[in-house]
Amino acid sequence: MGNDVPVCELSDAHFSSEWPDGLIEVDKNHKIVRINHQASVYFGWRFDELIGQSVHQSLCRHTVYCDHHELACPFISIDSSSLSLKECYWVHKDQQSLAISYRIVPTTTKTLLIIFQTCDAIGFQAEELKKLSVFTEINPAPLLEVDDQGLILFSNPAMTDLMLNFGFDDEGVARVLPDGLPILIKQCLACEDEVEAVESDAFDEDEPNDHRYFLWRFHAIQNAQKRSVLLCGIDISHKKQAELQQKVFEQTIEQEKAKARKEYLAKMVHELRSPLNAVVGYATLLKQKLKSVADEKYLPLFDRIIEGGNQLAEQISLTLESSRVESGRMQADITEFEVNSLMYSLSERFEVMVQTKGLSMTTSIPDDALRIRADMNHLKQVVINLLSNAIKYTPEGQVELIVKAVDDEHIGPAIAIHVKDTGSGISEAEKEHVFGLFKRQEAHDGSDIEGDGLGLAICVEMMKLNCGRITLESELDMGSTFTAIFPRVT
Repeated sequence: MGNDVPVCELSDAHFSSEWPDGLIEVDKNHKIVRINHQASVYFGWRFDELIGQSVHQSLCRHTVYCDHHELACPFISIDSSSLSLKECYWVHKDQQSLAISYRIVPTTTKTLLIIFQTCDAIGFQAEELKKLSVFTEINPAPLLEVDDQGLILFSNPAMTDLMLNFGFDDEGVARVLPDGLPILIKQCLACEDEVEAVESDAFDEDEPNDHRYFLWRFHAIQNAQKRSVLLCGIDISHKKQAELQQKVFEQTIEQEKAKARKEYLAKMVHELRSPLNAVVGYATLLKQKLKSVADEKYLPLFDRIIEGGNQLAEQISLTLESSRVESGRMQADITEFEVNSLMYSLSERFEVMVQTKGLSMTTSIPDDALRIRADMNHLKQVVINLLSNAIKYTPEGQVELIVKAVDDEHIGPAIAIHVKDTGSGISEAEKEHVFGLFKRQEAHDGSDIEGDGLGLAICVEMMKLNCGRITLESELDMGSTFTAIFPRVT
């Protein structure tokens, strides 16, 4: 024993039941002389079962944790290093292994005193903490501990590298962390359970291709001083990028399918026009030729053929125009012309339809000539569509066609063509959708009113091509007013 090793003077107080540490006194023959109450509690042995027994044979049983020869037992010799805390495994009376933190000091009576506690009593095991520390340092997964205010308490090297690479936002939160971090922290602490599968993404402004995706888990931690949250991240960039590539691929396939369908539809509809025109033409010719010789009761059949053919031709035109709208191939032939007589002519086309439904129709067209700059066919189709819809959705009451010269805030000098009705009207929720392709009012789904939701969408595109616009004012069950506004020639 070196002179630099301090000695301990034992007293009865050391072996009282109040002494917190376990104490074992060993004589020069390595026999146990005394143990205190705490040592008996730790190991389950009574005093008389250990007194006079070899310390090595009693406590250092041959196990996977404690396998050394008696002459090499650390509890029968002492040097300066024995004063520092060490750890080992001893054997409980029931043969269970106990993790022990101990140190050895000589006494004034030439014995050795082993002072120890179980690692469970201390609350940690130093060697295990060292392993955990090394594991945390080399762990490729980012680990971050924050307090209840989101302030960083700890980060492992993987997390530190991410924060250095991707930086922080204006509020000081690392960009790799999920949005709404304060809320997630409060949620985790409130339920005292983990919050998992929270996704985030980050990219380097200098390296836009370095886009990373992470999946985070939040774990609540109760420290001695305060509560905190441990964030553990998993890099899912490869999986996410594969998913995004698959999504782009699927979207591309769908777009190609949609394009092929549109091209086929446009071609098919276009090819239908010629035979349909032939049918209507021959029916008209036959009616004229047979008018003088055929029975009067058969002549209306020709009118039905002609009317049905014209309706089908109009539907084909709408379908063709819708395909042009979707493909962006609709064009306008802009010219200048007078609209007064054209508006009268268009209103007269609907007299029979109005009378058949028992409605009244009024027109208000100025006497002064109004000249417009637009595609004449587009203007006709817009007005026809608006009048047709007004009559279609008005079960009773009236329809008005009003033409005015106005100064529009968006267009300047303009001609406003109002089509008013006293029909079913349109709800606020559906107003913004009514101009979309294939959009119909829910109230008319499944009703006797025919329509595919093409007309208004086509009108909107035509108005754009003519540097005009279309507006809507409506109140449910009170009627609607659609207004087509075209540039006016001054």
